[in-house]
Amino acid sequence: RYGVRWSEALGLLESVDSMPGLRLEGLFSHFPMSDESDKSFALEQIGRFQALTGELEQAGIIVPCRHLCNSGGFLDLPDAHLDMVRIGLLPLGVYPSKVCRRIPGVEPVGTVKTRLAVVKKIHKGDNVGYGLRYQAPGERRIGVLPVGYGDGYPRVRNQGHVLVHGKRAPVIGANAMDSTMVDLTAIPEAAAWDEVVLMGRQGESEITPHDLAAWKGTVSYEVLTGWRSRLPRVYLDSLIAEGKLKEVKPEPAGSIGV
Repeated sequence: RYGVRWSEALGLLESVDSMPGLRLEGLFSHFPMSDESDKSFALEQIGRFQALTGELEQAGIIVPCRHLCNSGGFLDLPDAHLDMVRIGLLPLGVYPSKVCRRIPGVEPVGTVKTRLAVVKKIHKGDNVGYGLRYQAPGERRIGVLPVGYGDGYPRVRNQGHVLVHGKRAPVIGANAMDSTMVDLTAIPEAAAWDEVVLMGRQGESEITPHDLAAWKGTVSYEVLTGWRSRLPRVYLDSLIAEGKLKEVKPEPAGSIGV
């Protein structure tokens, strides 16, 4: 599972191939830098891998399945597609980086939603959240979301935003395990139980996994795998778009739609 040094691989594979009862099914490696502008290390990996497979052929060892590519490699390194590819982010409609090649029609398929639990007015000088990280500069309308870092939402302080009525509502204060506060002052129509998008599209606005990752100082992979099991998963398909199936509305605590 964790590999062998490329220069030692031939000897290991010859040993495995000679063992009775064992059959060599495949050979793979993994790109650590396929989604960067500089592809020099990835190209070096491809060269080593191809050299090894050539040596195996000369030794009469057949490898039925060879694979190298993750999503970045699939997009930018066609010579490395080989017998199959292993794409993780791309089927979710998420590109691994801003520099990777784009494919027409690829759009994010997942949305994380919740609802406004309550809307309150606060006054100038009032504090919000643990550690008093936010102090109101004037009269404000504050919304409380029943979602926090215990659900997988990034733990942030006065950073980031959510979507309400297609508009961006800034996150204020330090969010808690089970709640997050947002400033609704610029969205006067917002009211309790209105839909809130934490990740995904609402109207013409969108919050991407890369946005959430930037606010937390991490990578989009951590964001996508970090949504906890207590968020209900709602799976949808084209039948909803065709009007043949009614969409399931999210629970108040939040949901993930795919």
